[in-house]
Amino acid sequence: MSTDFTTPPSTLAFWDLSKSSEAQTLLDQLALLAPLKGALVLSGAMGTGRRELAGRVHKDSGNAHLQSISPEWFAVNGMAALCDIGGDAKCKTVVVEELERWPESAYFVFTRWLRGESANIRPIFLAGQAFVRQQPGVMPDELYFALSVASLSVPSLCQRKEDIPVLLKACSQMTKQSQRFHSIRFSAAAMQCLKAYHWPGNLLELRSLVERLEGLLPNTVIQVGNLPKAIQESKNASEALNLENNEIEAIKKALKVAQGNKSRAARLLGVSRDTLNYRLRKYALV
Repeated sequence: MSTDFTTPPSTLAFWDLSKSSEAQTLLDQLALLAPLKGALVLSGAMGTGRRELAGRVHKDSGNAHLQSISPEWFAVNGMAALCDIGGDAKCKTVVVEELERWPESAYFVFTRWLRGESANIRPIFLAGQAFVRQQPGVMPDELYFALSVASLSVPSLCQRKEDIPVLLKACSQMTKQSQRFHSIRFSAAAMQCLKAYHWPGNLLELRSLVERLEGLLPNTVIQVGNLPKAIQESKNASEALNLENNEIEAIKKALKVAQGNKSRAARLLGVSRDTLNYRLRKYALV
C-alpha cells in the first residue's frame, strides 16, 4: 500500500512564522510553482520539513489526491504498482521520497512521467542536501537534467538562526496544547547557545528538545546548564555561559554594595528596578 498523508497545520506553522530571508525566498518560489503541473525537486537535509512543504504545494495545486511513495514501498509493491499510479483519470500529486535511493528501473518510469505519458500525475521528488547523481549513469540523463533545473533547496535550521526564537515559542505552544505541559522560557544566554548550535536534526530535533524540557522542567526559565551537553558544548556555548555567569555576579555585587536596596542596586547596574526584579527572578536570586 502507498502512504497517503496530509500536512499537519501545526508543522506548516513553522514555515508561516519564519522571518529569515532564506525561508521567505523558498516560500515565494513555492507559491509561484504550486499551481503549475511540472515536476519539482525539494532537496535538503533530514528534518528540514521537505515532506511538509510538498504537502503545502499539493494543497495549493488543486489536485484531488496525494500519494507518497518510497524505496521501501517499491520493494514491497514492485514495478507493476509503480506503473499503475497514473492509471486512473484523477489528478494526483505523487511525492517520491529519497530520490537517490530508487533502483534504475524506477527512474525510467519517472522519466515517462516527465514526458507527459501520465498527464494526471504531478511528481514532487524529495532529495538529499544536494541533488546530484551519486552514481553516474544510473539515473538517465533525461531525468537528471530535467530535474536539476526543477530543484529547490530547503534551508537547514542553522541557515535560519534568526527564526530559532519564534520557532521555540511555537514548539512550546504546540506541546502545551497537545500534552498539557506548562510553557518554558529561555534565558538570554541559553538562547545564544541554541543559536550557536548547528542543529543536525533540524526542526525535528528542535521540537524534540522543547518537548523534553517541558516534560522535565515545566514552567521554568531554561538556563544553559539545562540544555543537552551537545548543545552546551557547541561553538560559542562557553561564551553564552560566561555571559550568564557575569550577569549573575554583577547583580550580586550591586546588591551587596547597595546593602540589599534594589532601587540603588538597579541604579548601579544602569537598569530599571523592574528589570532588576526580572533578572532576580530569572536567575532565582530571590
